Amino acid sequence: MTDKVKLSAEQEPLLVPVYSRVLATRKQLGGVVDPKAEEIVQAIDYDFGQLDSAHGIMEAAVRAALHDRWVRAFLRDHPDGTVVEVGAGLSTRFERVAKPVTHWVNVDQLDAIGLRKVFFTESDRRHTVASALCDEYWLPIVARHPGPHLFVVAEALQPLSEVDVRTVLGRLAASFPGALLAIDTVREAPAGWSCPDPRELTDWGLGLRLVETRTATEVPADLDPPLLPRFRRSLRWAGSIARKAATSVRLNLFEVAGSAGLAGPGRSSRG
Repeated sequence: MTDKVKLSAEQEPLLVPVYSRVLATRKQLGGVVDPKAEEIVQAIDYDFGQLDSAHGIMEAAVRAALHDRWVRAFLRDHPDGTVVEVGAGLSTRFERVAKPVTHWVNVDQLDAIGLRKVFFTESDRRHTVASALCDEYWLPIVARHPGPHLFVVAEALQPLSEVDVRTVLGRLAASFPGALLAIDTVREAPAGWSCPDPRELTDWGLGLRLVETRTATEVPADLDPPLLPRFRRSLRWAGSIARKAATSVRLNLFEVAGSAGLAGPGRSSRG
């Protein structure tokens, strides 16, 4: 790729997580190593220096590492299952964790998928779908891929209203019994969906069971021993707003009731 890729204003927010993984890799913070992200950053015409933030980088690395851990655990038991990244952006998780027989679907808005196609090639196991999250269009496409399914929804629900969140989760639960859903929740959000306690979702009548819940400060010790102490040290130097933000977002793994009978990593939830 000779010419640098120029982005639209709508595509620029996609750079934050990918650049965070690049800096985590360069600084050897542990938790995530992402040479594909480095390749992407080198090919884009953008002043990435304005995104530098030591605390934010480490928090992003912690979250990416925890989501990777759940996906790896799922693929250990179901290497030929399907992983669906909702709001995929410039995710490189396929490069980091996929097995040779894993099926993978990336779902995002049209502008995000257009940028993905510059850097990623589809195959018989890897597909992209341009669709709004609230649109039903993408669900039957995902259903064509073999189960069981793990949906990495992460932060994609946060801009929505609670009504829309209930609708999206209801459709997923009805269409994919037994699936696992990795969903981030925010205790207080200035706009969009807030969820003070992820256990609330189990009372929505959708058949969701909370398998595991953690903040970025509650990463398992076996994930990457150097990573969590570094992150906690950065929090001590961070301002009160940053410390509050680090504990207000919870990363949650839910299981949908159904016949698949999946058992997610870490059977009991933790507060």
